[in-house]
Amino acid sequence: MFIGFIIVIWIATPIIYYLNIWNSETMPIISNRLFDSNGYFYNTSKILDKNLRLNEAAYKSYGNI
Repeated sequence: MFIGFIIVIWIATPIIYYLNIWNSETMPIISNRLFDSNGYFYNTSKILDKNLRLNEAAYKSYGNI
């Protein structure tokens, strides 16, 4: 089981990323940021109101994370 984990993490993940399988190159492998479906940073200020609550209409128009 440990060998399978090593194969997936150290071998399969970079291959999947650099061959752009599932559009993987649109987003970085490691990041603490949110991204939209095109790989750009997700601007959360566009979907939050002045009280930092979700504005559902703005969320639907801006798109999913």
